[in-house]
Amino acid sequence: MAHRIARGFARPVIGALMLALAAPSRVAAQEVIDRMMAVVSGDLIMMSDVTAAVDFGLVPPATSDDVTRTVLSQLIDRSLMLAEVERYAPPEPSRAAVDREYQSVSTRFSSPEAFAEALARNGIDESSLRATLRANLRLRAYLEQRFTTVPPSDAEIEAYYREHRERFTRNGRPQPLDEVRADVEQALGLDRRQSMVDEWLAGLRRRAPITDVYVPEAAAAPRLR
Repeated sequence: MAHRIARGFARPVIGALMLALAAPSRVAAQEVIDRMMAVVSGDLIMMSDVTAAVDFGLVPPATSDDVTRTVLSQLIDRSLMLAEVERYAPPEPSRAAVDREYQSVSTRFSSPEAFAEALARNGIDESSLRATLRANLRLRAYLEQRFTTVPPSDAEIEAYYREHRERFTRNGRPQPLDEVRADVEQALGLDRRQSMVDEWLAGLRRRAPITDVYVPEAAAAPRLR
């Protein structure tokens, strides 16, 4: 799996099948066999991709009970968005920016040895991880460039503050608007931007061929009579 670099850890279906055929003894020797989770416009997403995304913090933390479902959906969206990034080719991130992202990922682990162990466990080498982080930076730059919002008016800030007062509470007490105005403005801008991204993603999902074969374990398990 160390070659997984194109759109993060997803890879073309044909290439993945050829790799599996080329090393049947290795697959047979593993106690846990990797399995396909989805195909997005020809890109294969495996269970190992989901696991790696969680281990290395490559997607936002999942808050639902079904972590696999949440992360897989995030990887499907990521693959769709990266396809658009490749079409429009935003500027490449600098080597220093990629280095900072790599350092941030490595410091998630308790020691360099633990980081190296996680790389080995997921079948990923440094170059593959760096390529994934580079793709993340390109995607971030593309989204920031494409989805910009105008500064909200005072009335919009005040309305947002009233509707989301619980988000600006400290020690159980709502903070005065004057003290958190910058935070309110930032939150409002992020919400508006996310709505634009969500609408765009919905269009990408409608147009792209997506095969999602994930079945939750609870649903897949046979029922006892």
